[in-house]
Amino acid sequence: MSTEEQFEHAKMELEKALAGYPRNIQIDALNKAMEMVGDVFQKQERTEIITKLEQIAALDDLFAWSESLGTLTLERNDCSRLHKLKEAVTGGHVIDGSTQNFGKYIGILAVQQTFVVKHDWAAAFANAEGMGDDDFHLPYEVCAFEFRIYGKSIIVVAFESDHKMLVFLDTGENWYSYGGQGAKETEIIDFLFNQIKSICIALDADVATHTVIRASVKLNEKRAKSGKIPLLDYRVVDLSRRHRIANISSGNSGTKKRLHFRRGHWRHYDESKTWVKWCLVGDPDLGFIAKHYTL
Repeated sequence: MSTEEQFEHAKMELEKALAGYPRNIQIDALNKAMEMVGDVFQKQERTEIITKLEQIAALDDLFAWSESLGTLTLERNDCSRLHKLKEAVTGGHVIDGSTQNFGKYIGILAVQQTFVVKHDWAAAFANAEGMGDDDFHLPYEVCAFEFRIYGKSIIVVAFESDHKMLVFLDTGENWYSYGGQGAKETEIIDFLFNQIKSICIALDADVATHTVIRASVKLNEKRAKSGKIPLLDYRVVDLSRRHRIANISSGNSGTKKRLHFRRGHWRHYDESKTWVKWCLVGDPDLGFIAKHYTL
């Protein structure tokens, strides 16, 4: 078999591995392709095959991780990894979940505002009434929210204009962009959306505040000399110590009303509109349980 024929055969095997075949066929194709990577290929050809192998390995890792998931649970997140996602974007190491190929996400490089999620906000307000409405404001026009789930970092880039979300999972050398393929991906996206909605409503209702954690200036100077993407300041959302919740009685009975939200909404005028913020009212002892908020 000539070098050209070997190369074409290797590509065919890789295409099989990425075409949704059963796992045993995918792994067999991967092994065969790896055996064909050698000095017989030109540098560019070897690079193409190795890139495909990295892609298969990332998808294999993602498959195993997804299969191990039970009930989705957040883990405590202590730092921002947005710079790592940006490095993956510039290096072409982001896999498009819709096509299963490496994609381009240049717009991610412009994201500057990011929130590192350390608390389970959706669980905290699970018993609060009025959270069903999906009309809420993001803190910024474009911002990122960073989560940890079962040892993996997930970054969601959200857009105020249409509430669009881009969801990226760290698989090691590569990041995977969720394309909403299958029930598990949809479950994860919905889970993250509810977290983001809860965070935004808490901020809007002044139930929560966010604190800025500054990136190290000295470390960024070193990174700049090495040509690396700088670390970013990030924000952590915590319960506000100064927020007040009105205890509202029902009639003359003195019965306290369950903790609930009054939803935010647009108030329209003839030539303009203004946003009326969300508001949390009621008895916290009848709804909000702080232990669900702490990870």
